[in-house]
Order: sequence, then structure tokens, then C-alpha cells
Amino acid sequence: MRSKHFICEILLFFVVFSAVSMKKYARTDFVMGTVLNIQFFSNKKNAAQILDKVFDIAVEYDKVYSSKQTYGEIYRLNQTGFTDNPDIYAMLTEADFYNRATGGVFDYTLFPLIQLWNIENASSPPHSEDIANTLKKCGTDKIRFENGKVILSENAAVDVGGIAKGKILQLISDYLKSQGVDDFIINGGGDIVLSGLFNGRRKWNIAIKDPFSENDVIGYIQTTNITIVTSGDYERFFVAADGNRYHHILNPKTGYPAQSGISSVTVISADSVCADALSTSLFVMGKDAGIEFVNKYENAEAIFVGEDNDCRVIAYSSGISEKSINGMRYFTVEQN
Repeated sequence: MRSKHFICEILLFFVVFSAVSMKKYARTDFVMGTVLNIQFFSNKKNAAQILDKVFDIAVEYDKVYSSKQTYGEIYRLNQTGFTDNPDIYAMLTEADFYNRATGGVFDYTLFPLIQLWNIENASSPPHSEDIANTLKKCGTDKIRFENGKVILSENAAVDVGGIAKGKILQLISDYLKSQGVDDFIINGGGDIVLSGLFNGRRKWNIAIKDPFSENDVIGYIQTTNITIVTSGDYERFFVAADGNRYHHILNPKTGYPAQSGISSVTVISADSVCADALSTSLFVMGKDAGIEFVNKYENAEAIFVGEDNDCRVIAYSSGISEKSINGMRYFTVEQN
């Protein structure tokens, strides 16, 4: 009996020693048109090389999924109307799934409209007639999937910005786990993938930004092994001469920035692509339709933020609970 206890004590020593000896590795760089930050804890000898490879993956797939850069495979598809690239085929069929799942709210054919608005450089909205004419160029009826090939018709053009980041972050996550790195956080411009524990000790605490304040947060999510993505009207926008504010999340039915009565939506899902796609879709839907949708959707939860000065959080889905610690809201996601 004593020998068993001695063996257990030795095993416990090695487990504790391993956790304590883990070193933090971190790197930040500008990739995918945003700031990508990777942090993980590991005692592997090749951890620095693993970290470098992560950024190689991001650069590699950014070249595949870009619709705005001439090196992008999506850019080439929009120019030629055809591709048999397996990565593009897989990405667009996944985008098509979310288009159908959301009743067309997630629309990956809005690239002509995105170009028309040119939110990053604009100072005034396009004319309504131009918006109406451009909308006619959009629509999934102009996309065909045939035996691994994607064919565009009627000068259609696609954009996978609504899910590409989620896909790339998922690929990074899969690579880290394949290398035996389990405790990490990936932050791609606010799209966050979590795994394991912070330094092997506790779940991750992720802040939900207050859309109306540069430095304030409205609460924290305590969780792990999940993706958290926030979409909001405060991320990219311009204010026109008439005082109206125009943001980058377009409603495919109107052609204008979505006016859904909310300021941001945070989606939590084990599927990074799902979290990316639904954060945009739920923002366009708004609180009531968004809550109804996500409560029926098995793979995601969501927190809706509005202009209520008293609480900011105006609704959240049925799989989320909250508590208050020292006056701050903490949200917990039910996980199977």
C-alpha cells in the first residue's frame, strides 16, 4: 500500500512540475488584414518553431481566401468566373450552407455591394439607384457547384470575409493541437479561439467590449475549448456630411448597412466558422429574430448588446447564464 502511495506522489510531482515549468510563447503580427495574436503555454523544445508555423498557415490561407488582393484565389475566381481549387470549393459550399441556414441573411455574393459602399474610404453613401442596380448583380442563384468546380454567372462575384477568418483560426487551432499544444488563445482581430487552460490553471476570461466606450467592458465570458466572435457597428464605419453613420455590415435585402436596433452580437460556438458566420447574421436579424434563431440552433449561443445605459446587454440565448462578481457581469456558456 505504501509503494502505491509513493508512486502516486511521484506522479503528482511530475504533473505539478510539468504545469509549473510550462513557458509562455506569444507573437503578434499583421495578417489577414488584421492583427493576429497567438499565445500558448508549452514545455516543448520546438515551441518557437510551432509558433512560427502558425503564422505561415495564416499567410498561406489568406492568399487563398482573399477577394481584394490580386494574389487571392477568390480574386481570381471573381475575375474568371471559374475555379476547381478544392479549398475554395469547400469554403464556398460551407458559406452556402450558412446562407441557406439563415434564410439568405448570410450572403457571400455581396462583393459588388461591398465594393460600391467602400466603407473604409467613403465619406458619403452611394446613390439609392446605384445600390438597387448593384443588388441585382448579387444572389446565390448566380453560383453553381458542379463536381468540385465553382462557376459564377452574370458577372457575379463572391466574398468569404464573413467566414474566412474563422476558417483560418480553426486551421491554426487544429495545427496547434496536432503538435501537442493544448493551452492556447488565438486572437484574430477580436475573433478568439480558446483551448485548455490559462497556464494550465484556470479557464479563460474574455472581455465583451462596450461599443460606446473605447476602454470599458460590459462583462466577461468564462469558458474554454470554444470560439468567441463579436460583430458590431462600431468596428468599421464612416459618418456622412448629413450626420448619419454608415457601418460595414450590410443587409442583403436592402443593400444598406443593417439597422437592427443592436450595437453588437457576440457568438460562442465550438465551430469557429459557425461563430464567424452567425455573428454577422444575427446582427442583421436583430435581437428578437436573432434570439429565436440561435435558441433553435444547436451549435451556438449569443449575447446581444444595445444602447441601454443601465445594462448594455439586452438579451442572451438560453444556453448562457450569468453571475455578478465584484459588480462585474460574468457569463457562463453551457457546454456538453
